[in-house]
Amino acid sequence: MTMSNRFTRSALAFVAAVSMPLSAAQAEKISMNFGIIDNKGNCGVQLPFDNGKKLELNVRSKDGNLNVRVQNLPAALVNAAKDKENSPITLVFDGKEKVVVDEGYYSAGFYYELRGYWNDSADGAAALRAFKKAKNITVKFDGQSFGPVSTQAGSINMAWGMIASCVERNGGVMPGDDG
Repeated sequence: MTMSNRFTRSALAFVAAVSMPLSAAQAEKISMNFGIIDNKGNCGVQLPFDNGKKLELNVRSKDGNLNVRVQNLPAALVNAAKDKENSPITLVFDGKEKVVVDEGYYSAGFYYELRGYWNDSADGAAALRAFKKAKNITVKFDGQSFGPVSTQAGSINMAWGMIASCVERNGGVMPGDDG
């Protein structure tokens, strides 16, 4: 079975499972606008901002390590800041809960982006707990702010569901899935 077929089956099963209790009158139209990453145990989503930039959240199944990337940044911004030792990224969930990534750095190449990660996988669990409940995420760094970007498909946090499903399929346990 190809990756595309597995994704389609997983997405359809997930949507069917969460929407079954709804009557036809209660059902809502579901629209998804994000990319899925399912690559050798790396599970993530790419959430597009209105301005062409993307927020990527990626969990490594074997240890629950969360990585964050803001892609398609202006080359001038990245080139001016790429020598900085640390460029912290703040994730703001639903405009309220803030989580700061331990380390962040600019990268220029195929993508002009800011990458962030936690030194200890357990430290990223706070961000994943907030992500699980969130309807949207705003990203802030170096005086820049992007978002909010929606995690939802209808009233379902589809972005969280797709990552959690991928992590489980790859034998991992989703950090932050404890409440």
